[in-house]
Amino acid sequence: NVGENAIGSILQARKEGSFKSLMDFCKRVDNRAVNKRMLENLIKCGAMDSFGYKRSELLAVAEQAMDMGSNYQKDYQSGQMGLFGDDSFADVNELKIPELEEIPKRTILQYEKELIGFYVTGNPLDAYVGSLYYYTPLRKISDASEVLDGKYFSVAGIISDCRIRNTRQGDSMAILTLEDFNGKMEIVVFPKVYRDAARLLYQENAISVEGKLSIDERERKIQALKIKPLQEVPPDLHIKIMKKDENGIVQKGLKQIFESFSGDTPVYLHLIDSGKMIKVERCFWVDGKNAGVYQALDDLLGENWYLKG
Repeated sequence: NVGENAIGSILQARKEGSFKSLMDFCKRVDNRAVNKRMLENLIKCGAMDSFGYKRSELLAVAEQAMDMGSNYQKDYQSGQMGLFGDDSFADVNELKIPELEEIPKRTILQYEKELIGFYVTGNPLDAYVGSLYYYTPLRKISDASEVLDGKYFSVAGIISDCRIRNTRQGDSMAILTLEDFNGKMEIVVFPKVYRDAARLLYQENAISVEGKLSIDERERKIQALKIKPLQEVPPDLHIKIMKKDENGIVQKGLKQIFESFSGDTPVYLHLIDSGKMIKVERCFWVDGKNAGVYQALDDLLGENWYLKG
């Protein structure tokens, strides 16, 4: 909802120098080209984060700032600003920005995706990074060869699109687009599974899916057999320790990781060569919601260290 004319007006005003504040923006940009809705959308998508205020705070005064900017431009065009100058205007028309709680992170991300088509300040799946390690990445399935047709997979991600359809018998079913950090996949939910999972099937919801891969000449998709909510924090963290990693350097690295990312997620070490499993002491449990844990383990052990519990 910010059209070409509005963008042109903003760029023209910015040639005179960067915008210093919301009020500076509203004074300098032609108010015939940029309206209140456009201003709010610019705030919502993060275009005005550089002004140093929360988006909630800027939204709270957006209408007031537009009115004040409009009055300034009228006075300037009528010649009254020549009598009093910008300083007098600023003294009389000070924009007081309230201190407010920020908009919830999930809502901020929804605004970004809705308004500009992608996420800027994060990803809704960031909160699920630990749990996603226990599912097959969608990229691997989308690249799968035909020999995997009919195989069963467990996948997880966020619903980016949900289309409800009716079968010839009049039953409801759904076709989902599921996305994780690096891929997407179409999920077909037939009536029986749909009846059990309908409450979970809406855009931006995070789910896990157990299903059968179907490959034909045109596309790859998964026929869902079971759908559940995706847990933000994995119940446990299971780490594979290969024979080559049973050494002091890796042991020291693991200790540093556990101490750096302390939390409430239990940790299990699986010694693959001997078949032993060790549950580490409570003081070495980790924060399963922190993406840093998984990146650090990737760096230390490679990308295939995780094991389903």
